[in-house]
Amino acid sequence: MTFSLGWNSRDADNKRVNITFTLVRDKPAWVVRRKRNEPREPLDPEPVHWQELFEVLDRHLARGKVSHIDYAKVKRIRDGGG
Repeated sequence: MTFSLGWNSRDADNKRVNITFTLVRDKPAWVVRRKRNEPREPLDPEPVHWQELFEVLDRHLARGKVSHIDYAKVKRIRDGGG
């Protein structure tokens, strides 16, 4: 399954950034966009990014926008199980 989730966060300088997590089959991709007219850059996720992702996933799961199977895949990826 393929899905993409995005949310706004704050960087180390307390500036707003847009983070996007995309899962294509079992391959995750993290992307950050710092300003509106700047290109997107790959992101190496930190623990805080994973925490934010699971907060967004929980909300989407409750609304039926993300399946339980995809949620389990993301959790397995985070735990290193690929």
